[in-house]
Amino acid sequence: MCEMFAKCEKVIKYRKEIDDIIRSFGENRRRFLAKSPGSSVMKRGLRSPQSMEVLCKFGLCVHPYTVRNKLKGWEDKLDKELKELKIHCETCSNALFFTGEMEKKEQPFKYQLVGDNWDMDILPSYRTTDRRTQSLHLFQIYAIVDRYTPTNPIKSCGFDDNVRYIPSISEQKILLNELTFLFATSIIRNIPQIAQHLQNVYPQHIQHKHSDYAAMKTKQYPLGLFDTNENKTDEMIRLLKDLTDRYVPLDNDNVADAVFFGGDRLTDERVQCAQVATKDSSTSKGRLEGFISKSEDFHRLMNLMEVNIYVHVIINAFTSKNGNRKYKFIVVNYDKTYFVKEKSDSENKYTETDIIQMLNFLIDNIFLVFGGKVFQQIVGIPMGTNCAPLLADIFLYSSEAEFIQSLVSEGKRYLASNFNFTYRYIDDVLSINNPKFADYLSSIYPAELEVKETTETNNSASYLDIMLSYDTDGHMNTSLYDKRDDFNFSITNFPFLNSNIPSSPAYGVFISQLIRYARASTKYTDFVPRARRLSDKLLSQGYVCDRLTSSPRKFYGRYGELVIHYDVPLSRMAIFKLTYSTESAADPCTVHYYRNILGYRTVKGPVKNAYRAYKLLYYTIGDAICVAMFRNELEKEWLNGVCEKLVKKWFFEESDDVFQEIREVLENPHHEENYWTSTLESGRFHCHHCSKDYKRVSSLKAHESEKHKIPLKHSTKKKRETKDEVHGYIMMLFKLVMLQRNFDSAVDMGDGSRCVRFAKYELPIYHKTHKIKFTISSIHTIAMSSGLLNPDQEERFIGNRFVNLQGGVNSNIALDEYIEMINRDTKASCTGHKTKESILRHSKEYPLLVQLTNQLEAASSVGTRKGFHHLSSYCSDVQKVAKDLLEHDIFRQNENRKLNKKLPGLDKNPFLNCTKDLSVMLHRHRPLSPYGRLRDSTF
Repeated sequence: MCEMFAKCEKVIKYRKEIDDIIRSFGENRRRFLAKSPGSSVMKRGLRSPQSMEVLCKFGLCVHPYTVRNKLKGWEDKLDKELKELKIHCETCSNALFFTGEMEKKEQPFKYQLVGDNWDMDILPSYRTTDRRTQSLHLFQIYAIVDRYTPTNPIKSCGFDDNVRYIPSISEQKILLNELTFLFATSIIRNIPQIAQHLQNVYPQHIQHKHSDYAAMKTKQYPLGLFDTNENKTDEMIRLLKDLTDRYVPLDNDNVADAVFFGGDRLTDERVQCAQVATKDSSTSKGRLEGFISKSEDFHRLMNLMEVNIYVHVIINAFTSKNGNRKYKFIVVNYDKTYFVKEKSDSENKYTETDIIQMLNFLIDNIFLVFGGKVFQQIVGIPMGTNCAPLLADIFLYSSEAEFIQSLVSEGKRYLASNFNFTYRYIDDVLSINNPKFADYLSSIYPAELEVKETTETNNSASYLDIMLSYDTDGHMNTSLYDKRDDFNFSITNFPFLNSNIPSSPAYGVFISQLIRYARASTKYTDFVPRARRLSDKLLSQGYVCDRLTSSPRKFYGRYGELVIHYDVPLSRMAIFKLTYSTESAADPCTVHYYRNILGYRTVKGPVKNAYRAYKLLYYTIGDAICVAMFRNELEKEWLNGVCEKLVKKWFFEESDDVFQEIREVLENPHHEENYWTSTLESGRFHCHHCSKDYKRVSSLKAHESEKHKIPLKHSTKKKRETKDEVHGYIMMLFKLVMLQRNFDSAVDMGDGSRCVRFAKYELPIYHKTHKIKFTISSIHTIAMSSGLLNPDQEERFIGNRFVNLQGGVNSNIALDEYIEMINRDTKASCTGHKTKESILRHSKEYPLLVQLTNQLEAASSVGTRKGFHHLSSYCSDVQKVAKDLLEHDIFRQNENRKLNKKLPGLDKNPFLNCTKDLSVMLHRHRPLSPYGRLRDSTF
């Protein structure tokens, strides 16, 4: 009896505390709290550990030790799936190496690692000479599985030309479209009258190559903290060797497939330093080539915000425009060909005379066998040799170039312009809208060449496999031309089905020919007869009718854009059979779906029994589509038109190239900015005035300064052209903010191509503001997306740059932003551990603890963020600033307006005055290998 009273007294003692705890989670959470295995870790510091133990005894939560032991048991499973992926990659790589049968195997999922330094200060409870603040420098890493795996990667065109490091004209047109979208989005978001009509109509996402993958949730594996200070190269080498053994696919002591290692600029640099320090190893594993380091986008965004606060004629190739000797040799090596002015140590150098003698020997010594006899060709360029097309091109081009140059020198530019639409493919010439072409043929080509005119009429002509013709309205039409159509015997140009080839490629011929016909035919009436003739021929060669019938469906589904311009009316199809099904009631936007919503109960049975009801339903939906198209397209076109006009005026300043100043410098090898790098040949810098050459550009500068008295010019700052400093400041601010927002939205939308392309815009800005580390990062990013990596790695480098934790097309974050979030949560979780050893010992528990807490908070609505109160006034703040700008008449030039604080680099166009030493910077930091991308010290 006494024991019972003692238990009751104990229950009463803790009753109030239990009620407080339960009330803190809400009365409606009792059942969930009682069943939740992780309720003891919901909120640290909510009650004392003794209270949690009491709750455990009453069955309301799990004991803290139980949770701790469970977390401890999960540690070894953190990277279990990642190691399985590694084994799969190793197996597939070995199969590809030994058998070449990768196509038969499932493509393995690939992954990458992301790391960042984890710094923390541990304050002592009381400070003495022996107990001081302890600074920890650890390294946090997580792995992420690639969402996008390339199937048919294409290699980029290269990154050796300096002009590749600034946006081309076509890339600036893409930027114009992107900024138009952002401009229109800003207008809709901040002007309620427009938002009322267009908010639900205007798109929220810019479609791109990886849009479908960007909407998928990503899979991450937190790997915990490592005892590594990334500022120390020896510790980074030790870490990378450990990670190579754990997570890099290997083939004995060599790397089977390199893994990307992302992070901020410092992490990128430290990985490269470690690779340079181990470059003398005999194996790729020992050289740490299992990792390709890269800079991620979140730190690029932050730093950008910080900035805000052959072939010519052989003879002409050796001479300059004035006829003087320009080059003495041409050096033909295995990997490259180049001209040399004076001296070359290469054994493969040839003079102009050598080249001509070799060509003469080749042309004069071509033999062929016919009818058992050997003949020597003595007239013309021999067909069938590898050089025949190139020699024919060069020979004819020399005559064409001389003719056009003679017209220009005689002041007959108006005649030269008649040849704007004249094309030639080897020996076939096409000239459009040029009535004087026949009159000048004898002046263009040598008399030995016989030029035959194949024009059938004044309005039609055949060129290669295309027949061109003009209709009565003056429109040009094309159709397929095949001279074999006029033969009086049948031609077998497609394989028989019973031949020794697989059936799929045989039926693929049908689709490939349909693609060819559609591309060559502008009219539906030209396309259909060709397709019918082809199908009849294939049927006669043993092809099955059902398989041929299904092929056009694949063709229309995959290549619909090729035939959509035929505009074939729907009246040629059976509308009812194509669009109506009673099983589609649950499919939005289908006819039966709208039949149920609108209550059209009389629409049932065969069409012939309810024609008028069917007609009314279809006409209703048809009119609705027209209205939706009007609202969806006309209003968007109007908005896009206005926004594009404003962006073109204020951002591009009515110019097609805002990088014109930089382009003129980089394209001109004789520009003073390129003076010291223009003589670089075979890794040596040649003196402009004598025959000496040097390994380093600094040595060349010293030589020319001392021996030839060439002054080392220091460029002076140009005077500001901005008269209205306030207007210039606002215009520069507008351009920089729009660029920042474009980059930020690219990350949100998972558009890796836009993020990588943006490096070309930030490069001159970083260079102008002397942010050298990030200038180098931009150069590396451009090179890695332009041919430095192999095609598969390049596609993965572009397409897998983001983390998506919840799914959705606009829910992506940068890889390094996610690791910053992990660092933040880990520091909050480790406050109970006060030594480096305890933090490292429990570091793998922190990600699990954070994940468990987040899941529990989401399920119980505990700790849900209520929102940012100041964001509600964002729209009104925008209106207030806009009103102030208009009151200051900011968009009109006023020469009297000056800034009290003189800002450095104030230009309306932020890409002006960025050329000083830019060429040297590009030469110095252009990488030659994905590994150890440190600067070229010769510059």
